[in-house]
Amino acid sequence: MPEGPFKIDTSDILDSLKMVFMGGFEASKNKWSIITDVIYLDMGNDKTATVTTRGGRQLSAHVDLELSTWVVGGAVGYEVLQDDWGTLSVVGGLRYTSIDVDSTLTLNLLQQRSSTFSGSDDLLDGIVGIRGFINLTEHWYLPYYGDIGAGGSDLTWQLLGGIGYRFKWGDIKFAYRYLDYELDDGKTLDDLTVDGFLLGVIFRF
Repeated sequence: MPEGPFKIDTSDILDSLKMVFMGGFEASKNKWSIITDVIYLDMGNDKTATVTTRGGRQLSAHVDLELSTWVVGGAVGYEVLQDDWGTLSVVGGLRYTSIDVDSTLTLNLLQQRSSTFSGSDDLLDGIVGIRGFINLTEHWYLPYYGDIGAGGSDLTWQLLGGIGYRFKWGDIKFAYRYLDYELDDGKTLDDLTVDGFLLGVIFRF
């Protein structure tokens, strides 16, 4: 048995996780818009490390980690600027996040010992931000989005940028999104970052 408490940093494990699905839907009329998006992540990884106990003894530790996350957001936007160069809107809404973690820790010293941990968190954050686009041509444009919020998390913020193309029926855009959470000590995770590319379709009514 370890002589005293020890800590294994799982940041390297989380850094290797990749997003499984990201999608969204938007509807707009006049100056108002409704924005929704969904992220689903279900991945696992493992890591082996050498742990030094408080008593100075070293042992091998192996961690298997499974992480699943749902992020569902909804917001309302209102356009405050519109010109030939593009638009600027303010947005406000809510973002719900569900985090489930299952891990197994195996220690190898004189004999192998294993322990398991399961935890889950449900976060509901209020968010405010800006969004819009910058026109390049009649059809091509650069969409942008940013928000910040808090509530269930200490702080959450998001940035998005990409390129879009307008059709008569709507738009198609390709973008990169970065979403970050800072959580307090009582949560299952200290922080969580989800980032990746997305392909979105906007229908105009």
